[in-house]
Amino acid sequence: MAIGFPPFQFVENDRPAGIDVEILNSFTQQTNFKIKIVQMNWSDVISKFNFTDNIDCIWGIERGPERDRRFLFSDSLYSRASTLFSLKNTKFKTIKSLKGHFVGADEDSQLNHELIKSSIRFKKFKTKEQSIEGLIKGDISAAIMPRYVGHYLAKKHQIELYEIKKSQHPSEVSIAFKKRDSDLKNDFNKLLKRDDIKSEIIKILERWAQ
Repeated sequence: MAIGFPPFQFVENDRPAGIDVEILNSFTQQTNFKIKIVQMNWSDVISKFNFTDNIDCIWGIERGPERDRRFLFSDSLYSRASTLFSLKNTKFKTIKSLKGHFVGADEDSQLNHELIKSSIRFKKFKTKEQSIEGLIKGDISAAIMPRYVGHYLAKKHQIELYEIKKSQHPSEVSIAFKKRDSDLKNDFNKLLKRDDIKSEIIKILERWAQ
């Protein structure tokens, strides 16, 4: 899991925290499936998953065309809609107004792909928190991130955000496995079909939405 992706995956009091962590912990309690959480920067998660045997799966990863080619995915845990945010008190209220300006990227998200042809210049940040900080400092004019994340960080930094555009196609959030691990994926899918597990995921999402 990532360390800088609140409210989904982050560190609080030196412990894993967030929506995906709660869903994983609930899953292990209900199934007695033993899973050890390893957290690091997102780029390191992908790299170690691709090139080492230190990570068996990635929990809480958005699906996309490129990732579908590289990984096996479980059934969906839930869905996320990426949103293009600007600060509420700026002139940036439309995609047209962002032409030639820098926008914090959300690589592999559906909205990022939708905006590639919009003459927008993308800037990468290691975490969504850094992207929000870049927005506050004026290093970027807008930022793409899941809607949950934007509103969580806006509350944390005591700022008001403006939603310029939300992806028309929410991304499914699943568990990624290596291509060779189809049996492991199938084992997880059997458990994810249980009504009690589905119900608990809904409860966790509703609690964080309050």
